[in-house]
Amino acid sequence: MKSPTPSRRSGFSNSCRSERRGLAAIHNLRLKCEKAGIRKIDAGSSATVITFSPTTSVKPENLIRTLQSRKNARMAGPEKLRFEGGKEKPEDRLQFVSEVLADLMG
Repeated sequence: MKSPTPSRRSGFSNSCRSERRGLAAIHNLRLKCEKAGIRKIDAGSSATVITFSPTTSVKPENLIRTLQSRKNARMAGPEKLRFEGGKEKPEDRLQFVSEVLADLMG
């Protein structure tokens, strides 16, 4: 008896393509974070925390606009921006972080 082989019809290759897209999106986020001076992002199911480096290039007015437009956002010390109510699915977290970075970068 032959063992099953992955094929386009089995959905295996679609899953791989989806994973590659996800990895590419994460890599792009890392590049944007590096450029913006964002040291770390923790995106979980209960909250998302963005930690800025001391030399961040995020303009204060963009940060203030983000805090004013997103009611679940608050500063957690001088270097951290916290968003209450995280997302359950990883793809939703990725989308949320992308939107926030776009807001912060203006």
